[in-house]
Amino acid sequence: MFSGNHIDQILDVVGGEFSVGLLYLDESGKPPILNQLFKEQFGLPHDACWESFLDIVDPSFEAEVEQFVKYSPSTGPAEVRFRLSNSATSNTYSAKRAHVAGSQVLIIKKLEEIAGESFPDNNPFPVMRISSHGQLMYANESARELMEAYDCQLGAVLPAGLYESLMQEDHSYELNRVKFGDRFANFKKVLVPGTDYHQFYGIDVTRFVLEEQRRDAVSEQLSEELKSKKKSLQESYDILRQVYQNEGIGVFFMDTQGSFISANEAYQNMAGYAAEELSTLNWMDITPPDDLDACEKLLLALTSEPGGKTTFEKRILRKDGSYFYVKVFSSLVESGEYGTVILGLVVDINDMKDYVRELEEAKAYLTEAQQLGGLVFFETNLTTGEMKYSDSLYGFIGIEKTNTPLTFDTMIAAFTEDTKRATKKIISELEMDITYRRINRIYRFKNGLVKHAQLTLRKHLQNGDVKVKGTIYEVTNEIITLQSLREKEATMLKVQKMADLGSFSMEMATGEIRCSSYVYTFLGLPPQSGLLSINKVQDVFAPVTQRMIAELVNITQTENEPKERILTFVFKDNTVRHAKVKAEVVVEGNRKYVDGILVNVSKEIELELMLASKAELLNTVQSLVKFGWWENDFTRGKVVWSGYMYTFFERPVEAGPFSMEEYLECLVEEDRKFVTDLQKGGYSEGKELKSTVLRYLVNGNLKYTITSIMYRKDPSGKVVRIGSMLDITDNKAVESNLQKARIQQHSIINNSASAIIIQSKENMVVEANKAFCQLFELDCMPKDLIGLPISSVCRSVKTRFAQPSELADTMNRINLEGKDLSNIQFTLRNGKVVEADWLMVRDEEETLGYMWSFRDVTSRVVMEQSIRDNLNNVNSLLLALEDLIVIFDQSGRQRKFYCNDLAEFTFTEQKKSLPDKETLQLSGDELTDNLKRSFRDIKRGSQKTTFEFTELGKWFRCTVSQFETVQGANWMLAHFKDVTKLKKISLELRAALKDQIESNQMKTQFISMASHQFRTPLTVILNNIQLLDLIKKDMDPRLKKVSDRVQVEVKRLTSLMNDVLTLGKIDSGHYRPKIGPVNLMDVLEVSLEDARLVYPGRTIKVVAGDDLDSYSLKTDKYLLEHVFSNLVSNAMKYSEGSKDPEIYVAGNKDTFIVTVKDHGIGIQTDEIDKVFDSFYRSKHAQGIKGTGLGLAIVKEFCKLIHADIVVDSQPGKFTKFTVTLQKMIKG
Repeated sequence: MFSGNHIDQILDVVGGEFSVGLLYLDESGKPPILNQLFKEQFGLPHDACWESFLDIVDPSFEAEVEQFVKYSPSTGPAEVRFRLSNSATSNTYSAKRAHVAGSQVLIIKKLEEIAGESFPDNNPFPVMRISSHGQLMYANESARELMEAYDCQLGAVLPAGLYESLMQEDHSYELNRVKFGDRFANFKKVLVPGTDYHQFYGIDVTRFVLEEQRRDAVSEQLSEELKSKKKSLQESYDILRQVYQNEGIGVFFMDTQGSFISANEAYQNMAGYAAEELSTLNWMDITPPDDLDACEKLLLALTSEPGGKTTFEKRILRKDGSYFYVKVFSSLVESGEYGTVILGLVVDINDMKDYVRELEEAKAYLTEAQQLGGLVFFETNLTTGEMKYSDSLYGFIGIEKTNTPLTFDTMIAAFTEDTKRATKKIISELEMDITYRRINRIYRFKNGLVKHAQLTLRKHLQNGDVKVKGTIYEVTNEIITLQSLREKEATMLKVQKMADLGSFSMEMATGEIRCSSYVYTFLGLPPQSGLLSINKVQDVFAPVTQRMIAELVNITQTENEPKERILTFVFKDNTVRHAKVKAEVVVEGNRKYVDGILVNVSKEIELELMLASKAELLNTVQSLVKFGWWENDFTRGKVVWSGYMYTFFERPVEAGPFSMEEYLECLVEEDRKFVTDLQKGGYSEGKELKSTVLRYLVNGNLKYTITSIMYRKDPSGKVVRIGSMLDITDNKAVESNLQKARIQQHSIINNSASAIIIQSKENMVVEANKAFCQLFELDCMPKDLIGLPISSVCRSVKTRFAQPSELADTMNRINLEGKDLSNIQFTLRNGKVVEADWLMVRDEEETLGYMWSFRDVTSRVVMEQSIRDNLNNVNSLLLALEDLIVIFDQSGRQRKFYCNDLAEFTFTEQKKSLPDKETLQLSGDELTDNLKRSFRDIKRGSQKTTFEFTELGKWFRCTVSQFETVQGANWMLAHFKDVTKLKKISLELRAALKDQIESNQMKTQFISMASHQFRTPLTVILNNIQLLDLIKKDMDPRLKKVSDRVQVEVKRLTSLMNDVLTLGKIDSGHYRPKIGPVNLMDVLEVSLEDARLVYPGRTIKVVAGDDLDSYSLKTDKYLLEHVFSNLVSNAMKYSEGSKDPEIYVAGNKDTFIVTVKDHGIGIQTDEIDKVFDSFYRSKHAQGIKGTGLGLAIVKEFCKLIHADIVVDSQPGKFTKFTVTLQKMIKG
């Protein structure tokens, strides 16, 4: 496609992509041709030539440079070095020959630039480092590919032949055509200062060597020079095309009108079209509607720009409707077949856009943190004294911001002499061997101010200068507040100690307890015990108090208000203390605490116990034995009750005792009649009641007592009736429960899925179930086994075992050890696996019998084996990852890691094979601190945490999450990923984001300005025409016709401007819907009225339910009217001469569905997907007026009010638009 006369234009594109200066050497002897980047590097004008360059070369080098150009590659030197006469520095430049597109070029660079270049792992040029002993210390991906020919890995010694080729003549700077199997590479060799290592920067010249060999072979066969050149150029072009076809860079050719001629596979993947589809498309067809104007201008600039070279970013509208961001390097080139065409190199920047947005958000957060948090950033060049800093530095040192930049000396001039000396000492330590410092400092200023700050410093070298980056975080207010709090805390501790009072706060998730010093005293622990935990506190108490504390913590969480309780604490040494405790639950964020106070009331409790009356002691004893008594004075009818009587009859003490009549009412009717008959006839010794069981009905519950009633005379001779009662309700319940338990036990055993047999201590079977008979295939019922000796049953069962001796061995073990055995596995002859338990049945200390329990665990054993196989597969999968995965237990101890050879090199400097190690050494304070912080956050309830850190000159991202092991333990999983490439890409995207934002702002301003500027003159024209109609009523008909046409066109342009302005507002995000109640039928009536005015004499049929008028919805009334007015207008416009359109309205619980249908020209099937595109007009609607914006605005308005719109059509029959509206939407 390219002619030899335009190879310089191709080199311009290639040179621009790889940032090198190129000169094309014409073999006919003409002066070299300079590419654009070459001219820019040396400050030459656009039309500069070879002589212009020689004018700026130092005269002492001019002859050598000019002679170097004239040499042929076979006879001349490989390199020449020179300096410029107009350069203020002593920079030295290097010029070397190379082959590009089958022709000679000179590649010119500054030597300083060559020495300072960095080559990341994905750099296409090979880079490696070799020690003086021939050991391969480092190699990037390209170099490792070359080393594959020798099977040479990192850390290995190079083969002798290769080492001699690379190290030949230590003074040699250039190494040409070093052979690696069937590949060749040229290298530049540099001795790394201060080491015995040599750094090799190379370029793979295999293609060029093979090309040169092929050309030499062709030259021997072809005698005609023209044919040789043509074939060489064509094959070089094929090589260039092959390179770009196989790379990830997209390449396309299109004519100056924007129509695609061809494109490589990478560009086809970006656009989402096949090569045949692209050949039928124009550049505008794959451009989003919003970018059409900008792209049209770019195309115009590209074809009119001198040299035709342009670099820009754009969005591609893919075939599936999605957007794809790319960066395009384009240039005009000449093609023999197509004439002047556009060559484009396209780079994918989709991910870059996302990172730019993230960087901008991070930058905004950082700026806000600086302003609000007293954070200062700075960088000091210790060599020159220059500084870079944030504006917050002025506020920290207390000076006004001026146009004069600060230096290190002017900054420390604001300090006192002591602070100056301390600051200089820190800097001097950094200049020596310390690279990182984090310290807390007190800064004293000459104006008397004193500030506290945390200082973080990090030293690095750049271009020979020593630089220090750092942050200053002012904590003056926090220090002052802390000092005040410490003083208040000391005062409070004194008060608490005097009042035997302490406070505490326990975090629910971790059990950590923070408390005042008196709590340590109360617990009997020294204050130096450190941070308490719930487990540590429980260790000092007896079990009864441990249970009380656990229950109290659970109860406190359910209470709405804090309650005060008096608790008794029993310690392990049997010491007893009493305390009044008041606690409540406090929630802070996602953390929950139990906060409270504790007052020691042991002395008060002891005093109350000493003063307790005998009656109270007696009541206590009575309550314990559930015994009560009463006394009835016959003369006054007074009744006296003991304390337990109130408890028995569930009556508060404040209510007083029952009368005898009320007492009798509580008896069951039969017992009440018995007692009443006994009392008839007055006092009599024979009518006493002794130890009789009576029944009471108390609040619906039946209670039993043993009651005695006696008659006595007091010293005054009065008759007194005394009754006593012993509550035996619980005994009756126990007796009933025992009977129920026996029945329930038999039912549980008989229905159990486990096979159970129970023997007495006399070795007789006392219980067996169905499962036992079924498991061992016994031809009998469980009841048939009861009463048989266990030995006879064992003889029948033993034959069912695959290894009968196993059962016998187990029985011997039971007899020998005499204790319970669990989870003993046996295999039966039918292939089943059973698990057995042998238990002794005891009643306190006496053994009553023995129980065998057998469970069928065949499916579980199979499942466990499957799980073990799956775990082996998971381990293999994890070891195949290029990332690093490390497992920690809950204490933070490393338990396991997964890492293959590639990840080993990336994440560590350990050369031993990692799978042979038990743990992985993760060094670095930053990484260790971040891991500990992540573990703490996850223990406090976080799902997962992510942080980034630097190690070995690279950036890593670590994600920490928690998982539960099979044993139920909570372990941590740390996933490390190398994100160095992404970090470097993000730096390049900062400038791109700024340009994109400015471009969007300019587009929005232009749309607004253009719409307003056009609207004003159009309004003036319309008003003047209408005024003219009013003034000259008898106007010439021809003039009247012209006037009417002008009015129609002005209104059409005004409508177009309104549509453009509306789209501009929507695109810029400035349009906000105004949500309010709207009646759907009212909106449709407005749309129909508008249509009747424009199309008089035509009607439109509305089909709706009877109750739809009563429904309303919440939406933007203006937007909804615009949507239906446009759809109704289109239905009228595109169906003239056909059946009138119809509107169908339906509704359900949540939505309205409105369908506008016409019977007009219809829409072609291949145009259905384009009707909502801006400015799109169907080829079948060319004779009908329209702007192509109506349906685009309808679609955008539907999005704003959360409505869906779809279109269905058959050409020549109908077109139907269906709008689905939500009845309730949020504003």
